[in-house]
Amino acid sequence: MLVDIDLSPNAIEEMSARRVPGGAKSARQRLFRILSAHGSIVFSNGLEVRAFNELLGSTTRLTVEEQKLWREFMIHMQRENRVGKFRPEAVLGLHQVVTMSDLNQQLSTRSSDVIAVLPRELYQSLFPEDDVEIAGLTSNVTIATPDSLPGTDLISKAVALVERGNFPEGTRREDIWEQVFFPLARRSRNITILDRYIFRRMEEAQALRRPAQHPDHLQWLLQKIHSHALPGTVVRVLTEMGTGRAAGTAEGAVQLLQNAWQPGTGSIREIVCAGTVWERGGGMPHNRHIRFGPSTALSCVEGVDRLCRPSVYGSDGFTWVYKWNAEGVNPMITNENRVLNDASAQSSTLNLS
Repeated sequence: MLVDIDLSPNAIEEMSARRVPGGAKSARQRLFRILSAHGSIVFSNGLEVRAFNELLGSTTRLTVEEQKLWREFMIHMQRENRVGKFRPEAVLGLHQVVTMSDLNQQLSTRSSDVIAVLPRELYQSLFPEDDVEIAGLTSNVTIATPDSLPGTDLISKAVALVERGNFPEGTRREDIWEQVFFPLARRSRNITILDRYIFRRMEEAQALRRPAQHPDHLQWLLQKIHSHALPGTVVRVLTEMGTGRAAGTAEGAVQLLQNAWQPGTGSIREIVCAGTVWERGGGMPHNRHIRFGPSTALSCVEGVDRLCRPSVYGSDGFTWVYKWNAEGVNPMITNENRVLNDASAQSSTLNLS
Protein backbone atom coordinates (compact mmCIF):
# COMPACT_ATOMS: atom_id res chain seq x y z
CA MET A 1 0.00 0.00 0.00
CA LEU A 2 2.76 2.45 0.98
CA VAL A 3 6.31 2.05 -0.29
CA ASP A 4 9.50 3.59 1.12
CA ILE A 5 11.08 5.79 -1.55
CA ASP A 6 14.51 7.43 -1.37
CA LEU A 7 14.22 10.35 -3.76
CA SER A 8 17.52 11.88 -4.86
CA PRO A 9 17.49 15.70 -4.87
CA ASN A 10 19.38 15.45 -8.15
CA ALA A 11 16.44 13.60 -9.70
CA ILE A 12 14.12 16.46 -8.74
CA GLU A 13 16.53 19.01 -10.22
CA GLU A 14 16.75 17.00 -13.45
CA MET A 15 12.94 17.24 -13.76
CA SER A 16 12.92 21.02 -13.36
CA ALA A 17 11.59 23.36 -16.03
CA ARG A 18 15.08 24.88 -15.96
CA ARG A 19 16.32 21.58 -17.46
CA VAL A 20 13.29 20.27 -19.41
CA PRO A 21 10.92 23.19 -20.09
CA GLY A 22 8.43 21.15 -22.11
CA GLY A 23 7.49 18.26 -19.82
CA ALA A 24 8.41 19.40 -16.32
CA LYS A 25 4.88 20.11 -15.11
CA SER A 26 3.35 16.77 -16.17
CA ALA A 27 6.37 14.84 -14.83
CA ARG A 28 6.07 16.57 -11.45
CA GLN A 29 2.32 15.95 -11.27
CA ARG A 30 2.81 12.23 -12.00
CA LEU A 31 5.45 11.99 -9.30
CA PHE A 32 3.30 13.86 -6.75
CA ARG A 33 0.38 11.53 -7.44
CA ILE A 34 2.44 8.35 -6.99
CA LEU A 35 4.05 9.66 -3.80
CA SER A 36 0.74 10.90 -2.36
CA ALA A 37 -1.05 7.62 -3.01
CA HIS A 38 1.66 5.04 -2.41
CA GLY A 39 4.88 6.67 -1.21
CA SER A 40 6.69 7.39 2.02
CA ILE A 41 9.79 9.53 1.49
CA VAL A 42 12.79 8.12 3.33
CA PHE A 43 16.03 10.10 3.12
CA SER A 44 19.34 8.24 3.29
CA ASN A 45 20.81 10.49 5.98
CA GLY A 46 20.99 14.01 7.33
CA LEU A 47 23.25 15.11 4.48
CA GLU A 48 20.58 14.18 1.97
CA VAL A 49 17.96 16.11 3.95
CA ARG A 50 20.25 19.15 3.85
CA ALA A 51 20.83 18.74 0.11
CA PHE A 52 17.08 18.49 -0.44
CA ASN A 53 16.42 21.68 1.54
CA GLU A 54 19.22 23.47 -0.32
CA LEU A 55 17.61 22.46 -3.61
CA LEU A 56 14.25 23.89 -2.54
CA GLY A 57 15.99 27.14 -1.66
CA SER A 58 17.84 27.52 -4.97
CA THR A 59 16.24 29.67 -7.67
CA THR A 60 19.01 28.69 -10.06
CA ARG A 61 18.09 24.98 -9.87
CA LEU A 62 14.29 25.17 -9.55
CA THR A 63 11.82 27.78 -10.70
CA VAL A 64 10.05 29.84 -8.03
CA GLU A 65 6.79 27.99 -8.78
CA GLU A 66 8.50 24.60 -8.41
CA GLN A 67 10.00 25.64 -5.09
CA LYS A 68 6.54 26.63 -3.82
CA LEU A 69 4.88 23.40 -5.01
CA TRP A 70 7.59 21.15 -3.56
CA ARG A 71 7.46 22.94 -0.20
CA GLU A 72 3.68 22.56 -0.06
CA PHE A 73 3.94 18.91 -1.03
CA MET A 74 6.53 18.16 1.65
CA ILE A 75 4.38 19.87 4.30
CA HIS A 76 1.52 17.58 3.25
CA MET A 77 3.72 14.47 3.48
CA GLN A 78 5.09 15.53 6.87
CA ARG A 79 1.57 16.01 8.21
CA GLU A 80 0.90 12.41 7.20
CA ASN A 81 4.13 11.26 8.98
CA ARG A 82 5.42 10.05 5.62
CA VAL A 83 8.85 11.70 5.68
CA GLY A 84 11.77 10.13 7.53
CA LYS A 85 15.33 8.84 7.38
CA PHE A 86 17.02 5.46 7.10
CA ARG A 87 17.74 3.76 10.41
CA PRO A 88 20.64 3.41 10.70
CA GLU A 89 21.53 6.27 8.38
CA ALA A 90 23.47 5.43 5.23
CA VAL A 91 27.10 6.49 4.89
CA LEU A 92 26.36 8.32 1.65
CA GLY A 93 23.35 10.31 0.60
CA LEU A 94 21.73 9.24 -2.65
CA HIS A 95 22.68 12.63 -4.10
CA GLN A 96 26.37 11.70 -3.56
CA VAL A 97 26.22 8.50 -5.61
CA VAL A 98 28.41 8.56 -8.72
CA THR A 99 29.53 4.95 -9.23
CA MET A 100 28.11 1.45 -8.69
CA SER A 101 30.43 1.14 -5.72
CA ASP A 102 28.78 4.21 -4.20
CA LEU A 103 25.34 2.78 -4.86
CA ASN A 104 26.19 -0.53 -3.23
CA GLN A 105 27.70 1.24 -0.23
CA GLN A 106 24.60 3.39 0.12
CA LEU A 107 21.87 0.76 -0.29
CA SER A 108 23.09 -2.84 -0.25
CA THR A 109 22.61 -3.28 3.50
CA ARG A 110 18.94 -2.25 3.47
CA SER A 111 16.85 -5.02 5.04
CA SER A 112 13.43 -3.56 4.18
CA ASP A 113 11.95 -2.78 0.77
CA VAL A 114 12.93 0.57 -0.72
CA ILE A 115 12.95 2.21 -4.15
CA ALA A 116 15.89 4.52 -4.83
CA VAL A 117 15.01 7.15 -7.45
CA LEU A 118 18.01 8.45 -9.38
CA PRO A 119 18.27 11.12 -12.07
CA ARG A 120 17.96 9.53 -15.50
CA GLU A 121 21.43 10.62 -16.59
CA LEU A 122 23.05 8.87 -13.62
CA TYR A 123 20.87 5.78 -14.03
CA GLN A 124 21.94 5.40 -17.66
CA SER A 125 25.60 5.72 -16.72
CA LEU A 126 25.26 3.01 -14.04
CA PHE A 127 23.04 0.69 -16.11
CA PRO A 128 23.99 1.51 -19.73
CA GLU A 129 22.35 -1.57 -21.26
CA ASP A 130 19.01 -1.15 -19.46
CA ASP A 131 16.38 0.83 -21.36
CA VAL A 132 13.53 0.04 -18.92
CA GLU A 133 15.12 2.15 -16.15
CA ILE A 134 14.19 -0.32 -13.42
CA ALA A 135 16.90 -2.46 -11.82
CA GLY A 136 17.07 -4.72 -8.79
CA LEU A 137 20.16 -3.98 -6.71
CA THR A 138 19.24 -6.58 -4.07
CA SER A 139 16.05 -8.47 -3.23
CA ASN A 140 14.96 -5.45 -1.14
CA VAL A 141 16.29 -2.54 -3.19
CA THR A 142 14.92 -1.34 -6.54
CA ILE A 143 16.61 1.40 -8.58
CA ALA A 144 14.42 3.58 -10.78
CA THR A 145 14.02 7.05 -12.26
CA PRO A 146 11.05 9.43 -11.79
CA ASP A 147 9.59 8.30 -15.14
CA SER A 148 9.95 4.58 -14.42
CA LEU A 149 8.80 4.69 -10.76
CA PRO A 150 5.15 3.75 -11.56
CA GLY A 151 6.32 0.58 -13.32
CA THR A 152 8.34 -0.85 -10.42
CA ASP A 153 7.07 -4.08 -8.85
CA LEU A 154 6.51 -2.49 -5.44
CA ILE A 155 4.36 0.34 -6.81
CA SER A 156 2.55 -1.97 -9.23
CA LYS A 157 1.67 -4.36 -6.39
CA ALA A 158 0.45 -1.48 -4.23
CA VAL A 159 -1.78 -0.23 -7.05
CA ALA A 160 -3.11 -3.74 -7.75
CA LEU A 161 -3.93 -4.29 -4.07
CA VAL A 162 -5.93 -1.06 -3.93
CA GLU A 163 -7.74 -1.79 -7.20
CA ARG A 164 -8.74 -5.23 -5.92
CA GLY A 165 -10.10 -3.82 -2.65
CA ASN A 166 -11.36 -7.17 -1.37
CA PHE A 167 -10.14 -10.17 0.59
CA PRO A 168 -12.23 -13.32 0.08
CA GLU A 169 -13.84 -15.34 2.82
CA GLY A 170 -11.26 -17.38 4.72
CA THR A 171 -8.42 -14.86 4.40
CA ARG A 172 -6.44 -14.60 7.64
CA ARG A 173 -7.01 -11.25 9.29
CA GLU A 174 -3.29 -11.17 10.15
CA ASP A 175 -2.55 -11.09 6.41
CA ILE A 176 -5.00 -8.22 5.94
CA TRP A 177 -3.30 -6.33 8.76
CA GLU A 178 0.13 -6.75 7.17
CA GLN A 179 -0.95 -5.71 3.69
CA VAL A 180 -3.51 -2.98 4.38
CA PHE A 181 -3.62 -1.69 7.95
CA PHE A 182 0.02 -1.91 9.05
CA PRO A 183 1.52 0.40 6.38
CA LEU A 184 -0.91 3.12 7.50
CA ALA A 185 -0.97 2.47 11.25
CA ARG A 186 2.79 2.49 11.71
CA ARG A 187 2.90 6.10 10.49
CA SER A 188 -0.07 7.33 12.53
CA ARG A 189 -0.58 9.21 15.77
CA ASN A 190 -4.28 10.02 15.31
CA ILE A 191 -6.65 7.26 14.24
CA THR A 192 -10.43 7.51 14.01
CA ILE A 193 -12.75 4.52 13.72
CA LEU A 194 -16.34 5.31 12.72
CA ASP A 195 -18.68 2.32 12.87
CA ARG A 196 -22.20 2.32 14.28
CA TYR A 197 -21.96 -1.34 15.31
CA ILE A 198 -18.32 -1.53 16.43
CA PHE A 199 -19.17 -2.62 20.03
CA ARG A 200 -21.90 -5.17 19.21
CA ARG A 201 -19.73 -8.29 19.38
CA MET A 202 -18.21 -7.14 22.65
CA GLU A 203 -21.66 -6.47 24.08
CA GLU A 204 -22.88 -9.91 23.05
CA ALA A 205 -19.88 -11.60 24.68
CA GLN A 206 -20.48 -9.72 27.92
CA ALA A 207 -24.19 -10.61 27.90
CA LEU A 208 -23.29 -14.32 27.57
CA ARG A 209 -20.88 -13.93 30.53
CA ARG A 210 -18.29 -16.18 29.03
CA PRO A 211 -14.93 -15.35 27.47
CA ALA A 212 -14.75 -15.23 23.69
CA GLN A 213 -12.67 -17.85 21.88
CA HIS A 214 -10.57 -15.08 20.32
CA PRO A 215 -10.39 -11.26 20.42
CA ASP A 216 -13.18 -9.63 18.46
CA HIS A 217 -12.47 -7.16 15.66
CA LEU A 218 -12.23 -4.09 17.92
CA GLN A 219 -9.97 -5.73 20.51
CA TRP A 220 -7.81 -7.18 17.77
CA LEU A 221 -7.53 -3.90 15.86
CA LEU A 222 -6.76 -1.84 18.98
CA GLN A 223 -4.08 -4.30 20.07
CA LYS A 224 -2.46 -4.16 16.64
CA ILE A 225 -2.49 -0.36 16.72
CA HIS A 226 -1.13 -0.43 20.28
CA SER A 227 1.75 -2.61 19.09
CA HIS A 228 2.65 -0.82 15.85
CA ALA A 229 1.48 2.81 15.74
CA LEU A 230 3.68 5.76 16.67
CA PRO A 231 4.11 6.38 20.42
CA GLY A 232 1.48 8.66 21.91
CA THR A 233 -1.25 7.68 19.46
CA VAL A 234 -4.81 8.83 20.15
CA VAL A 235 -7.63 6.59 18.90
CA ARG A 236 -11.20 7.87 18.58
CA VAL A 237 -14.03 5.34 18.34
CA LEU A 238 -17.24 6.94 17.04
CA THR A 239 -20.36 4.82 17.31
CA GLU A 240 -24.05 4.63 18.13
CA MET A 241 -25.05 5.63 21.66
CA GLY A 242 -28.30 6.45 23.41
CA THR A 243 -29.44 2.82 23.38
CA GLY A 244 -30.08 0.46 26.27
CA ARG A 245 -26.99 -1.58 25.37
CA ALA A 246 -23.81 -1.87 27.43
CA ALA A 247 -22.07 0.63 25.14
CA GLY A 248 -25.13 2.86 24.99
CA THR A 249 -23.30 5.61 26.86
CA ALA A 250 -19.75 6.88 26.46
CA GLU A 251 -18.86 5.78 30.00
CA GLY A 252 -20.44 2.39 29.32
CA ALA A 253 -18.37 1.97 26.16
CA VAL A 254 -15.16 2.75 28.07
CA GLN A 255 -16.11 0.32 30.84
CA LEU A 256 -16.98 -2.39 28.32
CA LEU A 257 -13.61 -1.90 26.65
CA GLN A 258 -11.76 -2.04 29.97
CA ASN A 259 -13.53 -5.28 30.90
CA ALA A 260 -12.74 -6.96 27.58
CA TRP A 261 -9.26 -5.70 26.71
CA GLN A 262 -6.06 -5.67 28.78
CA PRO A 263 -3.56 -3.97 26.48
CA GLY A 264 -0.31 -3.75 28.44
CA THR A 265 2.41 -1.32 27.42
CA GLY A 266 2.23 0.10 23.91
CA SER A 267 1.74 3.04 21.59
CA ILE A 268 -1.80 4.19 22.36
CA ARG A 269 -1.97 7.09 24.81
CA GLU A 270 -5.74 7.35 25.01
CA ILE A 271 -8.92 6.02 23.45
CA VAL A 272 -11.84 8.41 23.13
CA CYS A 273 -15.22 6.68 22.89
CA ALA A 274 -17.82 9.05 21.47
CA GLY A 275 -21.21 8.80 19.81
CA THR A 276 -24.80 9.85 19.55
CA VAL A 277 -28.26 8.57 18.68
CA TRP A 278 -28.52 6.98 15.22
CA GLU A 279 -32.13 7.61 14.29
CA ARG A 280 -33.62 6.62 10.95
CA GLY A 281 -33.43 9.66 8.70
CA GLY A 282 -31.41 11.54 11.31
CA GLY A 283 -28.46 12.24 9.04
CA MET A 284 -26.00 9.97 10.80
CA PRO A 285 -23.49 8.23 8.48
CA HIS A 286 -24.07 4.70 7.27
CA ASN A 287 -20.67 4.08 5.67
CA ARG A 288 -17.94 2.96 8.05
CA HIS A 289 -14.31 3.96 7.92
CA ILE A 290 -10.95 4.10 9.65
CA ARG A 291 -8.97 7.31 9.18
CA PHE A 292 -5.21 7.41 9.67
CA GLY A 293 -4.18 11.06 10.01
CA PRO A 294 -5.43 14.06 8.04
CA SER A 295 -5.91 12.62 4.55
CA THR A 296 -5.43 8.84 4.50
CA ALA A 297 -8.27 6.44 5.25
CA LEU A 298 -9.98 3.13 4.55
CA SER A 299 -13.70 2.96 3.83
CA CYS A 300 -14.93 -0.41 5.13
CA VAL A 301 -18.07 -1.16 3.16
CA GLU A 302 -19.48 -4.03 5.25
CA GLY A 303 -17.86 -2.87 8.48
CA VAL A 304 -14.85 -3.98 10.47
CA ASP A 305 -16.77 -6.87 12.05
CA ARG A 306 -15.87 -9.02 9.06
CA LEU A 307 -12.57 -9.29 10.97
CA CYS A 308 -14.15 -10.48 14.23
CA ARG A 309 -12.64 -13.95 13.76
CA PRO A 310 -9.09 -15.06 12.90
CA SER A 311 -10.29 -15.49 9.28
CA VAL A 312 -12.71 -13.37 7.26
CA TYR A 313 -16.28 -14.63 7.30
CA GLY A 314 -19.08 -13.85 4.85
CA SER A 315 -19.39 -15.00 1.23
CA ASP A 316 -18.47 -11.56 -0.15
CA GLY A 317 -15.38 -11.28 2.05
CA PHE A 318 -13.91 -8.06 3.44
CA THR A 319 -14.23 -5.08 1.10
CA TRP A 320 -12.38 -1.79 1.56
CA VAL A 321 -11.63 1.36 -0.40
CA TYR A 322 -8.38 3.29 0.04
CA LYS A 323 -8.66 7.08 0.24
CA TRP A 324 -5.49 9.13 0.06
CA ASN A 325 -6.40 12.73 -0.72
CA ALA A 326 -8.67 15.50 0.54
CA GLU A 327 -11.34 14.75 -2.06
CA GLY A 328 -11.73 11.22 -0.69
CA VAL A 329 -11.23 11.90 3.01
CA ASN A 330 -13.04 15.20 3.59
CA PRO A 331 -16.50 13.56 3.36
CA MET A 332 -15.38 11.14 6.08
CA ILE A 333 -14.33 14.02 8.32
CA THR A 334 -17.74 15.60 7.68
CA ASN A 335 -19.40 12.38 8.86
CA GLU A 336 -17.22 12.32 11.98
CA ASN A 337 -18.22 15.89 12.78
CA ARG A 338 -21.88 15.01 12.37
CA VAL A 339 -21.46 12.52 15.20
CA LEU A 340 -19.28 14.70 17.43
CA ASN A 341 -21.35 17.88 17.00
CA ASP A 342 -24.79 16.31 17.31
CA ALA A 343 -26.95 17.70 20.12
CA SER A 344 -27.01 14.28 21.81
CA ALA A 345 -23.29 13.56 21.42
CA GLN A 346 -21.29 12.30 24.39
CA SER A 347 -17.73 11.13 24.93
CA SER A 348 -15.49 9.52 27.52
CA THR A 349 -11.76 8.81 27.50
CA LEU A 350 -9.76 5.74 28.46
CA ASN A 351 -6.21 6.78 29.37
CA LEU A 352 -3.51 4.16 28.82
CA SER A 353 -0.35 6.19 29.46
